[in-house]
Amino acid sequence: MFFLGVVFAFLNLGLHYLNSFFSIPLYMDTLFTVTAAFFSLASGIVCALVFHLVCTLVYDFPLYSMAWSVCSLTVVFIIRFYLAKRDENSLFDILAIFFITVLVVSFEGAVIFTILEASADYADDSQVRFMYTLLRSFKIPVFLSALLPRFPVNLVDKAICVPLGFLCYKGLDRIFRRKNAAA
Repeated sequence: MFFLGVVFAFLNLGLHYLNSFFSIPLYMDTLFTVTAAFFSLASGIVCALVFHLVCTLVYDFPLYSMAWSVCSLTVVFIIRFYLAKRDENSLFDILAIFFITVLVVSFEGAVIFTILEASADYADDSQVRFMYTLLRSFKIPVFLSALLPRFPVNLVDKAICVPLGFLCYKGLDRIFRRKNAAA
């Protein structure tokens, strides 16, 4: 599972690079974290941490950007804890994971931003920067200004990442089962 986590982390890096290159207004750094989390808690954690460590160490992201790994780890924990209570994965389960993830990660992102903005003069990603600046111009508190723009961005981002991550998992799981059955 460690190996899967590392492979998925590098696939996330590829998506992150494409997202940056084309300036897509989404995060798109959790698709394969979701896939890894469906395989196991260990592969999800490895994926999340390796992705953020490589971004920090190789791409020269500031060290405080590791704070965002909390959101990726939260996605992993939501998926694993939710699945621990269920025997199978239905469309309802994927929708529940999607909505829980959007709510929790949006709130978490706003908390992280509020702390970073106060302590590191942090400038938010382009995905939320315009809306944040607009809300702050109306004297809306920092936390609320950081929270509100995250909902629509996370809705779209997780609407892509959660179902596609699940479908990647199902496809790869099927391939692995066939390979193991043939061996």
